[in-house]
Amino acid sequence: MLRWSRLHMRLVLALLLLCATASAESGPLTQVDEMLASLSKITGWKVKHRVPSEILPRTKFAKMVQEGVAAAERDKETRAAELTLKMFGLVPWDYKLAQESADLIEEQAAAFYDTRKKKLFVLDNIPDGQEQRLALAHELAHALADQQYGIERYLENAKDDDASTARESVIEGQASWLSWAYMAQQAGGRPEVPRQLLDELADVGVGGEDHPVIERTPLYIRESLTFPYIEGMKFQDAVYRKWGTAAFDQVFRDPPLSTQEILHPEAYADALRPSHPTLPEPSNLRLLAQGDVGEFDYSAILRQRSEEHTSELQSHSFISYAVFCLKKK
Repeated sequence: MLRWSRLHMRLVLALLLLCATASAESGPLTQVDEMLASLSKITGWKVKHRVPSEILPRTKFAKMVQEGVAAAERDKETRAAELTLKMFGLVPWDYKLAQESADLIEEQAAAFYDTRKKKLFVLDNIPDGQEQRLALAHELAHALADQQYGIERYLENAKDDDASTARESVIEGQASWLSWAYMAQQAGGRPEVPRQLLDELADVGVGGEDHPVIERTPLYIRESLTFPYIEGMKFQDAVYRKWGTAAFDQVFRDPPLSTQEILHPEAYADALRPSHPTLPEPSNLRLLAQGDVGEFDYSAILRQRSEEHTSELQSHSFISYAVFCLKKK
């Protein structure tokens, strides 16, 4: 499931993928049912119905994504998000959020599960092998979770931006963990992620010669993309080791409320709740955008500033409320 976090970037993806529902002429992938059954055994979740799957030509996918750029660029919230990022100095002033997001999707996508059509799409240029199996297992983990709890409803019920990122981290982190647990099981091991492998996966960087788009992406955007997968997987591993298979249901029935809980699973276990200070209403100003700034945001923003100014900065672990305004004309 393709997702983006922070400052309405989720909306950008939704708009870009709005048209990504056309059929490709291909029969169901033969691995799907077996994978879904294996994931069912690992999680204890019942497969309620089969997940239809199709091969989608990469050229067709790229065309659909590009067709969504125009709609995203017309969206007021997308423009406000882009301006906010620029005002904070997190992206250059010539940065085009919708187009850059589209380029990232085209570069990074291997497969996606459509939560509206309840259907799995796999791009046709992904070769057979571990990469394809990991992509399939990841997306089928989404499909299985969707059958149990409804992913769209789960994400929509987040009360603020930081809580939304935390829930995205549950979704993507759990699917990432399950895909590697599935691979470990297929190799004859226990259906879990060995600690050494988890550490290695967390240390794997993004970018490089094969991924030039994400390589040039500003740090804050890049880390917003990877946080739900990397930190979410570490969070899932921590709760699994504490509660076992019950953890798969626990994180849906009692979702984390902040990225602090994702970064510090012990805070989630202790039911630590973030505070939300009340700010005075701005006067003679027009509201542009607003949202919660959590530990992940502070950490990423400070690292970007540190990278830009070549100075050592410390991350702070607290929640505040950010309001971005412009003077009324």
